Amino acid sequence: MHDTAAGRCLFLDTAHPETHASRYCADRLGWLEARLAEHDGPFLLFMHHNPMPVHLAPLDQIRLLDDAPFQRLVGRNRLKIRHVFFGHCHLPLAGSVAGIPVSSLRGTNHASYPLFSETRLLSASDLPQSYGVVFCGEDYVTVHMVEYGYDGPIRVEGSPDYQAWDRETMVR
Repeated sequence: MHDTAAGRCLFLDTAHPETHASRYCADRLGWLEARLAEHDGPFLLFMHHNPMPVHLAPLDQIRLLDDAPFQRLVGRNRLKIRHVFFGHCHLPLAGSVAGIPVSSLRGTNHASYPLFSETRLLSASDLPQSYGVVFCGEDYVTVHMVEYGYDGPIRVEGSPDYQAWDRETMVR
């Protein structure tokens, strides 16, 4: 737990022994329920495993497997929870769980690739690694994916490289 100007950050342990999938057991649910009850919020939740399906079969097999009790608990508190951040998928993802916005990034290790037709095996790609930068205001959360593994050019408006772009095709 860490208090910030943007809200109280809660770091949820979703690990489950001897598997890449996760569980959020009754003890952990009790801890989260107590934290949500003891403070008016707002809250930002951080967890490793995805708390909802991402519709990539290999990743959904190793997500938060007992997600229904978790979703019920956060759903009852959705007016206090601003955002849920998760990892594990190594993909830029956005959506919602129980009416709460969620996001995930590629990660600092490797990048997955969304092969929707693959039903058994996880995928990896040579896309750049990334980290997130989050800005929170009174009534918004903005999440940037910064690809620090990218080593190509970055063109600034007004520079000679930028002027050489075809604005319709975005090809130089």
